[in-house]
Amino acid sequence: MAAARSDRMQPRERCMYEVEAQKEKERNLFLQNKCTTQGKSYAQIRREMSEAIERENKMVEEIEFTVRSLDRSSSLLSYKFYVIHVNYYCRLENGTFLPCELGLVEFSLLDGITKTYHTLINPGGIPMGYNYQAKKYSEDTHSIPVPPDEFGGESNHPKILEKVKQFVMGEKGLVPPLYTALNTIEPVKNILWRFQKFVDPGLTPDENMFAVYSLPKLFYELSIASASSSGAGGFRYYSLAERELEKDVLSFTKGISCNFHEKTDALPYCSLSCARRWIFVILKHCCKNLEIKMLPDRHYARNSSQFQRPDFKRKEAFLNSPCDYPFLGDEVHCDKELKSTGNKVHSMFTPDVKSKTLSTSQVSSGDTFTSHAGEQSAKLSSTCKEEREQSSMIASTSTNISSAKNSTNADARGTVPKEERLTPLRRPKSLPVALTVMYESDSSLIQPELTPEVP
Repeated sequence: MAAARSDRMQPRERCMYEVEAQKEKERNLFLQNKCTTQGKSYAQIRREMSEAIERENKMVEEIEFTVRSLDRSSSLLSYKFYVIHVNYYCRLENGTFLPCELGLVEFSLLDGITKTYHTLINPGGIPMGYNYQAKKYSEDTHSIPVPPDEFGGESNHPKILEKVKQFVMGEKGLVPPLYTALNTIEPVKNILWRFQKFVDPGLTPDENMFAVYSLPKLFYELSIASASSSGAGGFRYYSLAERELEKDVLSFTKGISCNFHEKTDALPYCSLSCARRWIFVILKHCCKNLEIKMLPDRHYARNSSQFQRPDFKRKEAFLNSPCDYPFLGDEVHCDKELKSTGNKVHSMFTPDVKSKTLSTSQVSSGDTFTSHAGEQSAKLSSTCKEEREQSSMIASTSTNISSAKNSTNADARGTVPKEERLTPLRRPKSLPVALTVMYESDSSLIQPELTPEVP
């Protein structure tokens, strides 16, 4: 019946049903594949993962080829690398990052940091629903004000793109790779691509002219290359290079940040400071293997003492300079004087506690000194003598009282029952150490006064 009715329909009437049938076929085909809670099929997820692995393998191969093809004695020292870092306010639901700061640094192993580029970025406004998230992230990290607050940010994004291109392009007109930390690769790619899209609105994400690579992988390859040229050993594993960068020992160093962050307490989050700190860590490990002279503000931060190693003997400097601790300093002073006269004192501490200094004349004349232990022993002997006299008096008194009581009971009753007889006081088999001295009459238990032995 339905087929007969469909045959009688005009093509214009039949078109509506054909569109609905096509949608139903597509819906059934979609349901054949398992999907996530966001409606994304697992087949698409697997495809994206394979593409990401392919891009990562390509990145690793290019970094290895770039570093390993350089001559250890010439091109490796002068080759220019570019390190970038960006800050943003928030990440939108579609994966877009709202930028607020960009820092770009050029360096080589021989010359260190040669030039830098830094700018604050005005994204043009925060979309509805993201204002709180942007303010919260800003307060917790970089402290850059959120628009519409004025902070001097550059709102001309094509101008920023042109300056970045001029900064990295060499004489050949090629755009070299940009290196950054693993957790900032995605924001850097997205922000640079959005800058390009302002110039070319039809640009796709796969058409990004900037290649953003892993900085830890570059550090790992440079450490191996610099160590092999000097015969030393570089990082055995890639994770060691990554961990070295994550330490961030120069995070609060002043003088390497931008003018805005130098006035705040958010120094560790400055984009220019992050790029410089990474480079300083790389140069510290690579330059010592290549025996490159390190220059301040180029190879290491001038205001930081993390990488400076003074060349002096610690023991000699300690003996030839005044000590910060008075008691230890007096011992050293005493040791110096005794060494000058050829005498030695067989004691760890100075005998005279008040002066804490043993003069050379006293040692040579053979004077006897009373140490602190001797004074305490003398006090202990006098105290024990008094306690023994008191205990003997108490014992004699108790004996007289008990004898009088026994005689009284005997006179009254004639005989004394066995259970009521008083037993004499006896000393227990073991006594505490404090009481032992009271009952001992041997003076040998008391420590004699100690005197230092002077040869």
